Amino acid sequence: THVIGDVKTSKTLRYGWLGFSVQFASYADATHMLRLDGSGWDLMPEVSPDYAVVAHVPSNQPGHCSMVTFDLHAGREYLDLALEVYRARQEAEKRVARKWDIPVPTSTQDELVAKIKAARTSQDLSELWAANAAVWTPELTELGMDIIAKYAAGQGQ
Repeated sequence: THVIGDVKTSKTLRYGWLGFSVQFASYADATHMLRLDGSGWDLMPEVSPDYAVVAHVPSNQPGHCSMVTFDLHAGREYLDLALEVYRARQEAEKRVARKWDIPVPTSTQDELVAKIKAARTSQDLSELWAANAAVWTPELTELGMDIIAKYAAGQGQ
């Protein structure tokens, strides 16, 4: 059985598993291959659909070589995933960016304090918070809680 083969000279294959598996799956599924002299294309011979073999000759270990197999089925899965990511990146600006307006506060801090003091129910305060969440502070929450407590105690006017 013919297999896709390659020689890799990096110090380690650790960071290349994913990329190499995609590379070899692409080669194995190709219909044509470039002639050695670069003069044209020939039909790709039948190769194993299951695995590729790498002769790993680490640049930091002269004279050492190990033969490593790569699963082409996993490589195809990762290739499909890479193509999905590529498509997502192509459409990202249309689907992700500028879809929502940035909330603009409806009141300044002084106006909010006045509105909180004028609130009569927790619903009033909830609506104020929802409309101004982008500029709401813990101090405004404390003021609102004080107002609610006064009304609950019957001290509100």
